[in-house]
Amino acid sequence: MEDIPPYLGPILVLAPFVLFVISMIIISVALVMQGLKLSDMLKESPNSHNLGSHDSNDPNPKFSTSRVVLFLSGVTSLILGVCFASFYFYMHIYNPVYVEDMDFSSFSTLLVALGIGVIPYGVNQLKRIRL
Repeated sequence: MEDIPPYLGPILVLAPFVLFVISMIIISVALVMQGLKLSDMLKESPNSHNLGSHDSNDPNPKFSTSRVVLFLSGVTSLILGVCFASFYFYMHIYNPVYVEDMDFSSFSTLLVALGIGVIPYGVNQLKRIRL
């Protein structure tokens, strides 16, 4: 792609990363303004059914391992998506000959493996509903 100005290449390559960081900052600020903390969202009391809500009468809510696994697999999926998008943009701009040879079909296997992190939380919630 010879028609792209030299200053535009790094901007396009870093755009997914910059958008990801900006969105995480906006979400963090919004949560802080509402008085929520990540540690509160990972706690679970026997009466809580919504993500981030816990019974104020329960003085010692416990951390939910399934919520932690769900959070970690979700963040890892987002980070990998940003990395792959940046890599694709880099290859498309600086090495366009190799773009046709890139095969991301095995990437779906990785995303499915990260999606397995949703299963413990889903089973935990289904178990709670039936009891």
